[in-house]
Amino acid sequence: LKESFLKAVGKGMSISLNSFCIDLGEPVTVEQEVDKRGYSFTEFSDIPGYRCCVCTAEKNVKAEFIRVSPEIILM
Repeated sequence: LKESFLKAVGKGMSISLNSFCIDLGEPVTVEQEVDKRGYSFTEFSDIPGYRCCVCTAEKNVKAEFIRVSPEIILM
């Protein structure tokens, strides 16, 4: 979750990991003072043993997990 927030903000590791807090409630939210935008998170756990999170600066974004075979990627 923290990594997806850092990527959404666009400042990478120049932001201290202690400068914001992820609240694991429903929905997942972030307490931050990096900017004035609100962020939303979508989590995926479609592949056993792996988890993925998308963080966006837009509310109510519908993110979708699509499984693609390696053969298609290598085309």
